[in-house]
Amino acid sequence: MFLVLDSIAKPSSGILEGNLINFGDFDECLSIQYIINTNKTQENENLSAEYKIQGKYCIASLNFTKSTYNLTIPSSFLPSIWKNNSKDYLLNGIHKYSALGICIPSSCNHENMLNLLNFMENLDYFITIDFKDNLCTTNDTKPLEIRHKIGLVFFTIILQIIIMSTLYDYFYIQLSQDIAQNKKFVNLSPISEALSSFSLYKNSKKLFSMNNSASNQINCLQGIKTLSIFWIILGHTFLFETISSTNILNVIKWSLQLQSSFVQAAYYAVDTFLVISGVLSGYLFCNSNSIRSFLWKQVPKMYLHRFVRLGPGLYAILILYITLGDRIGFGPYKLLLNSFETPKCLDKFTSEVFFIQNYHHPRTDCLGTMHSWYLAIEMQLCILLPIFIGLLQLRTSFFRFGVISMVAISIFTTFGAIYFNEIPITLEELGTMNKFGDYHQYYYYPLHTRMGSWFIGLFMGQWMTQKSFEHIELKRREIWIIWCLWMIIVSILFITQGHMKSDSWGFGTVAIYQSLSRPVFALCISWLIFACSKEYSGVINTVLTFKLYNFFSKIVFCMYLVHQPIMLFYTGEKRTPLYFLNSSGIFEFAGYLIFSIFGAVIWTLCFEMPVIQLEKCFLKHRYNNYNNTDLIQLK
Repeated sequence: MFLVLDSIAKPSSGILEGNLINFGDFDECLSIQYIINTNKTQENENLSAEYKIQGKYCIASLNFTKSTYNLTIPSSFLPSIWKNNSKDYLLNGIHKYSALGICIPSSCNHENMLNLLNFMENLDYFITIDFKDNLCTTNDTKPLEIRHKIGLVFFTIILQIIIMSTLYDYFYIQLSQDIAQNKKFVNLSPISEALSSFSLYKNSKKLFSMNNSASNQINCLQGIKTLSIFWIILGHTFLFETISSTNILNVIKWSLQLQSSFVQAAYYAVDTFLVISGVLSGYLFCNSNSIRSFLWKQVPKMYLHRFVRLGPGLYAILILYITLGDRIGFGPYKLLLNSFETPKCLDKFTSEVFFIQNYHHPRTDCLGTMHSWYLAIEMQLCILLPIFIGLLQLRTSFFRFGVISMVAISIFTTFGAIYFNEIPITLEELGTMNKFGDYHQYYYYPLHTRMGSWFIGLFMGQWMTQKSFEHIELKRREIWIIWCLWMIIVSILFITQGHMKSDSWGFGTVAIYQSLSRPVFALCISWLIFACSKEYSGVINTVLTFKLYNFFSKIVFCMYLVHQPIMLFYTGEKRTPLYFLNSSGIFEFAGYLIFSIFGAVIWTLCFEMPVIQLEKCFLKHRYNNYNNTDLIQLK
């Protein structure tokens, strides 16, 4: 009994600062194992019974009785952020976001505890607790289900294929190449190339090569992609820090301070990827040679190529979550976040496979792949690309009019989504107004609100193939003026992002700001690419063209895929919430970045690069360079 009481969460300090989470002692509760032997004598026969008492850990939430809602709370007792909301709203928010770790005997279930809680409520206590059976766990070893076995079989088969392919490549193909160097010609068949597609030996040499032989490479793009994925990981690190913090109100105050601007501006990093994707689409498919040789019968092959290239890494993540997700990461946060709820991932499976997850049930998130909405947008933009190639075949003015029209549509739909749904953009208002669902469904995920940056990049990429681009020469004074304006605009975007409160500015102003901020940022990235390609950027171009970026640009896509699952797995292991600090966020960012790099290398070697090789063998694609002409490397 002492262990049970000791492991239960107790009232902690800082409640008025948002410390609504107290998990107690998770491991102590689960370690409780006690057997009671009882002996009874009845009709001269000895009867024995054995009872096993085992700890059962549950996450409960605070539930307020009617007496609590009738209380008068002096405003002087509350922090300023609490004073702006009604008492009912605050109490309902505490009920929704509070989490207490309780320890009960494993024989108790929700109905047993509900009877006790109803009895307490009849006593007119101010606070009771509520919990659900799916937020409970014991230390019993659960048997493997069919989905667990499917996952183990799948990843075991992949591992065996990799081992066999590596052995075949090293002991047969490499030996054949050594013989060929001795003046004996060896021609590898497509089957031999396919059998070596999963070879770690061959793929790792390509992956870790720092050489780039492409003559038409836009060199600065590799640096921009690498720094952008670092920026995304930084933003998500602080996001997960806020989820697992004991001082959530301080987090909200931090989000309104200038020091949080760069972190909150990580929101723009995805638009950087969209701009780069559009630039390369225009640069590779909308130049004069490509337009003349483009055949409409190639469109299905283009779609298949993008589908095959986007899918394997994402599908592997999804399979990992559905089959083995509940076996990875074991702690109270795993119960609280319900991160590995298999039904949610199964519901999203079809939409993930066909890349429609940004429209199909956008509020039903399988957390491990909730960031895959971006891949859906990439696939949908690939579907639209041939239309604009066709416009360019007819006339350049048609192409430019179409691109400008799509940017305008994106701006107006963004304005409408925010204004008519009254969607705020600050962390404080999204929480207090409970608008996170609307924010993602109507504004953050849809193609029609996000496509403007891509079309700006497409316009830029097509223009870079024209002779007029080559003949542009800017004077030194003009370059300095544009760079000064560029720095001012970017600074304004960074500072204002996350600080435009609707109660101060009004939803109309917020809608105008949000509808224009991303296109303006896309234009800033376009200028950066233009300046680097025309050698107007000086030291900036030097920084963006380090050879090390050749490696990182090859794993950017997989870094994007794996970084959020890694964060979820680690957060699920946490036993206690942490006090939010800038320094703790920076240290966690360093750890997440390192593990994301390692995870991306594994995912690239096991899923992405083998598919590239198989596609070359069976679909007869011929590429000049692995990370130059392949658009998927943008992500």
